[in-house]
Formats: sequence, C-alpha cells, structure tokens
Amino acid sequence: MEYVKGWHGKKISLPSESDFLLFGRDSVVYDYSSFPYKIVLVIGKEQCISCKFDVAKWQELIQQVDSITSFKVGFVFVLEPIYQHDVYVMLRSHQFMTPVFIDTNNTFRGMNKISDNDSHVWLLDSNNRIIYIGDPTVNQKINKEYMELVRTNYLFNDK
Repeated sequence: MEYVKGWHGKKISLPSESDFLLFGRDSVVYDYSSFPYKIVLVIGKEQCISCKFDVAKWQELIQQVDSITSFKVGFVFVLEPIYQHDVYVMLRSHQFMTPVFIDTNNTFRGMNKISDNDSHVWLLDSNNRIIYIGDPTVNQKINKEYMELVRTNYLFNDK
C-alpha cells in the first residue's frame, strides 16, 4: 500500500520519441504524445525480460484496449536487458510491432528517480501522471480496473 501512495499522481518523464526501436533493434520514431492515456511497463536489468514481459499477453491487452478506445491508449515499454539480442529474438518471434525503449544506461530510472530495480506497470493520464498501478496482464482484477478507467475516460473525454 505504501508503494501505491508513493507513486500515485507522480508525473513520469518518458523517453524521447526518437529513441524507440522496432523489435528492439531498428530505430523508429514513436509518437506516443498523441495518446491521451499511456500504459507504461518498466522491466529492470536484474530481471528475466522474457519472464516479466509475456509478449503474447501484452499483444492481447493491446488488442483489448484498442477495441475499446479506437487506438487512444499508447503503450510504452522500457526494457533494461542484459543481452539486447535476446529481446530482438523474443520480439521478432512474436512479430511484436509496438516499439520499445531499450534502456542500457538506466536513463529512464534516472529521469524519474526510481531507485529500485523492480518492474513497474502504470496507467498514465494525458499529463503523464500515474492514475493506476499494477500489471493488467497478470491480474484479472487490475485488468478489469484498467479497462473500466480506459472505457470511462474514453467515453467522456474523447480526444
């Protein structure tokens, strides 16, 4: 509960739109700023990327959210891999088309004063403030809350 209190409402600085990679390898500009809401996943260097980032479940979530909002929610994936090639193979094998930010220098954690090396999943509002915390791909209750927030905000604040 202390974790939630510490993060809820905090403004998150996101990586430059030109620092994203398709399949974790090919540079691409990812204009996430146009999305009124963003779901951010951060996976630490000490963690198994393929264990924490279940690509199939995230693809499913992206489709679920897009079907509700007509592509009004952006997904920002911040990965700190020990071996970047493993990320490339994982994303390529799943044909994962959402760009990712490969953070080999802990830039994201530094910008946001994140001292731990844990994974984080946040739902951000249009001002990049955290409005919900938790991983909707592993917890059905959290998934339901995300969908309700996105659906409600989409219906009443269509941008």
